[in-house]
Amino acid sequence: MIYLDHNATTPVDERVLQAMLPYLAVYYGNPSALYRAGRAVRTAIDTARSQVAALAGCQPEEVIFTSGGTEANNLALKGFVGHAGARRLAVSAVEHPSIMQPVQSLEQQGCHLQLLDVDSQGRVAADAFRQHCSAGLDLCR
Repeated sequence: MIYLDHNATTPVDERVLQAMLPYLAVYYGNPSALYRAGRAVRTAIDTARSQVAALAGCQPEEVIFTSGGTEANNLALKGFVGHAGARRLAVSAVEHPSIMQPVQSLEQQGCHLQLLDVDSQGRVAADAFRQHCSAGLDLCR
């Protein structure tokens, strides 16, 4: 079989699989529970969070695990708008549905959405970006 959609999902690296197997088959307790199996899973998650934070150069409490890209995109976009009070968003006109659906939802809630044109390579056209910036469109507030 030839698989050409690694952008969407990929096979699990063997090292990751081996590291995760105990938590998929033996230690599958609820990490928010007080019982022993739950505490063991919570400890593993906290360790993983600390390891990722060390690699990313941030604090463990800044690391949020999600189930995938769509959930992460929703969290980032809706969290940004909610936290920063952003009322204007600009995204490329060719964004993935995991971006377009949340920004369209935010638009229905009153955010101004600006779709930016892209060039033949799918990159935001510099002229379109400059035009919107010079028109006074504040991309963050």
